[in-house]
Amino acid sequence: MPEVPEPKSAHITTDHPAHGQVRGRGAVTLRAIATGSACVAVLSALLPYNDYILANTMLVGSYLPLAGVLAMFILVVLVNGLLHRYRPTAAFASGELAVILTMTLVACSIPGQGLLRALLPSMVAPFYFGQQNQTFWDAFTRMDLPGWLFPVDSIDTGRTSRQVQEFYGRSPAGLTPPLSAWVVPLLGHGLFVLGLMLTLISLAFLLRVQWGRNERLAFPLAQLQLALIEAPRPGRSLNTLFAMRSFWITAGAVFAIHSLSVLADYFPRQVTRIPLSYDFTSLLSEAPFDKLPWDIKRGTVFFTFVGVTYFIQSRVAFSLWSIWVVTQLLTMQTRVLGGDIPLVAWRDQHLGACVMYVAGMLWLGRMFWWRVLRSFRGGDPAVAIERRAMVGLAAGVSLLVGWLMLTGAGPWMTLLAVSIILVAHLSTARVVAETGLPFIRTLVWPQQVFTNFPARSIDARDVFLVGMATSNGVYSNRESALSFSQHALRVCEGVQLLPREARKVAAVIVWALLLALVVGVPASLHAYYGYNSQIARGEPMIENKYGLQTIPE
Repeated sequence: MPEVPEPKSAHITTDHPAHGQVRGRGAVTLRAIATGSACVAVLSALLPYNDYILANTMLVGSYLPLAGVLAMFILVVLVNGLLHRYRPTAAFASGELAVILTMTLVACSIPGQGLLRALLPSMVAPFYFGQQNQTFWDAFTRMDLPGWLFPVDSIDTGRTSRQVQEFYGRSPAGLTPPLSAWVVPLLGHGLFVLGLMLTLISLAFLLRVQWGRNERLAFPLAQLQLALIEAPRPGRSLNTLFAMRSFWITAGAVFAIHSLSVLADYFPRQVTRIPLSYDFTSLLSEAPFDKLPWDIKRGTVFFTFVGVTYFIQSRVAFSLWSIWVVTQLLTMQTRVLGGDIPLVAWRDQHLGACVMYVAGMLWLGRMFWWRVLRSFRGGDPAVAIERRAMVGLAAGVSLLVGWLMLTGAGPWMTLLAVSIILVAHLSTARVVAETGLPFIRTLVWPQQVFTNFPARSIDARDVFLVGMATSNGVYSNRESALSFSQHALRVCEGVQLLPREARKVAAVIVWALLLALVVGVPASLHAYYGYNSQIARGEPMIENKYGLQTIPE
């Protein structure tokens, strides 16, 4: 597909002066970086406590992260609104807000499900499960894995180590948590993290032109984010979005509805809950509709999804809905005939669809990829950003492959694991870019493939190391750095930061990721070692059960 010039109407930007910068002031300013750094630090520090200890609504949880939206709302409405009213020359310009938003978005991929929720537990989970399953423990100790992968003094005695026992429970009062034991394994896994993040960020820059201009994907979430940071007209305090009376009426109504639901939990007799869910099970209780899956009979209205669908093309929205209905009817027909479609069959179909989806992406962009490759000889300035991104992609993939082989994985299993990681993140990023679905994860696993290999072609160490790479590389596509970076770059294009300040934007992204790691790792370890298990429905529950039990199983 040849690169075509993007018509003016296809730009996410507008000619409105609100998108411009204050004369004499750039976008990547010291105060923008400082403000963005504060947002990153607060997000990374609070997320483990909020998500694991308090078990509140997740601060990130989707590609329209609560923490990011709240931070920008406060900054744009309260801080910048007052500055525009009383000191207009000191107000943040749209470019500066784009930098802050970029830092906040990419940082959302670190402290939660994008990385640390699975990474830290994966280093201690084998020893915890070894306490309960002697067969597993015997196999694990025979793998001859490098000791620097785990925060224990010795793999053989790891089951009884403080690092593991207190990670799943709590460090006793007055006793310092064994944090020093984590330094070496964190540095060891840092090579994998570096390769993963370099790969995903490079892909975001590489796909910027192909998806945004050549294929003209909608990027609905980026349109929302751009409207959020748009500057107000001269003499106004709020931009077009926040100056609309209908926005505040709608936002107030949604807030009131959710507030009533919360109050009803505390005062069930005095407050009536406004129902947002439906259950048609009793209406669809007769044949053949009693064979329908439960998720088509019951559901909940989420206002975020309702709002996002406004930006989705009608044909895409119809496709999402109709294909889902067809799969439900197919399941119903199979059950009527006395059979059922097993979960493993759905997952294999999902893997095949994702592989072909990525193959289609590569085929559609074949002319553009070839142009980027040829530019290594000719130095085409029009694709200079993409040329550097391709170098970064090659370096990132090499680091992932090198880490797996360094730890002892075989070459074929290594290539399989890295390929599945790329398929998962590319599939998710494409769906989010085209549809704006904020809540999605691509569930594909290497074991769907290697379980078909001859038993003699793989060993236990291959399976374990690929499983660790899967938990830290594949599951992270729920909050992927690729999708967050893509939308950040799209917003930066909207305020005309790219390509003229591409290097500065890249440096800002790297700094945000590094800061999120530096703050997020100690905050997560403090949550594990500093608090008891949660209490859910009157029973104790392990903190971050998803990362500590579900994924390792």
